[in-house]
Amino acid sequence: MKKLILLILNVFLFAKIVTVTGTGVTPVQAKQDALRSAVEEVVGADIKSNSMVKNGKMVLDKIASNTSGYIKNYKEVDKYKEGPYWHVTLRVEVDENALKNDVKSILKSRRAMRDFQSSNFKNRSVLVIYQKKGMDALPKNYIAVDDLLNTIEDKLRDKEFDVILPDDLPGMAKKDEFSDDEILLLGSKAKADAIVVATINAGKRKTGDGYAVIFARVSLKAYDPTSRRLFATVIKRGKVIASDSQFGLNDGAARAASKVANIATEELVEKIVTRLNKGARQWIVVTFKNADEDVQDSILDVFDDMGYPYKVVFQEGNYIKLKVSSDLSGTELRRIIKKALKTENIRLKTLKTQGDNIIFKVK
Repeated sequence: MKKLILLILNVFLFAKIVTVTGTGVTPVQAKQDALRSAVEEVVGADIKSNSMVKNGKMVLDKIASNTSGYIKNYKEVDKYKEGPYWHVTLRVEVDENALKNDVKSILKSRRAMRDFQSSNFKNRSVLVIYQKKGMDALPKNYIAVDDLLNTIEDKLRDKEFDVILPDDLPGMAKKDEFSDDEILLLGSKAKADAIVVATINAGKRKTGDGYAVIFARVSLKAYDPTSRRLFATVIKRGKVIASDSQFGLNDGAARAASKVANIATEELVEKIVTRLNKGARQWIVVTFKNADEDVQDSILDVFDDMGYPYKVVFQEGNYIKLKVSSDLSGTELRRIIKKALKTENIRLKTLKTQGDNIIFKVK
């Protein structure tokens, strides 16, 4: 009995319940906006009461970027559409104790600040596409497909990713089917940091009594648009009993897929996070051609100033090749290098950017 009382006390002591309304172009976006607002409301009050905080906005941004980590529970109170926007009101239970502990950690520990920054993907984007692949793949207009895409979008936005859908891209609004090459090309044009390709294959086995066992196979793949390489795959299977009819296949596939969609999406998102996480450093080969001795010296000085660990792997004549340790993609590092050297009046032409290999020519 004492343990039960203590448990109830802990819930009231360390959880704060707030009612907030979020706005977005979709119900999912409105819900995420509401959850973020709930965390900001609770942590904002704590920041104002903490005289140690000199940069409250910075701490607020870092905390709010990890919204899902502080939500214990929530309940939808109201949802309606007004014009082009959805409005969702939630009653949210926020873990106030966890918030306070993280605020203290951020203030006291530089390492904690770096950890927090590494989990913030607010400036990263993911292109999400449904691909009808295989004779038994469901068409895009099935309920199961719509539910799966909403789940993927929801989980990515939980991590503060900017989600790009084909409908957001010029000329793609009415296109339902994409080849592998088209998907990779779209990811590159959209300047996405990753591409998620989803497919649901479904089938049925008749039971002989007017019902059937409906099988659904959820396949999620993640690609790097820069290298065009597949770096993550998650496949999950579910099954349910439904009526042996076209409606039964549609409804059954939706229910079977929904059984595994959540866990499949969570696994894939974690793999994307691991791939893009700033803590995951890689060696990128950067080559400069047509660079005379003075330019080479300037290049090395700029790299020293940028602070990226590097080593010279080859240097001869007007040619120098470096291996640079960076937590950035090849595309991001290329932009930074060009901008930094431009300040030294060194202009570069990009000859190649593919995965972990960048080749420049000095103009």
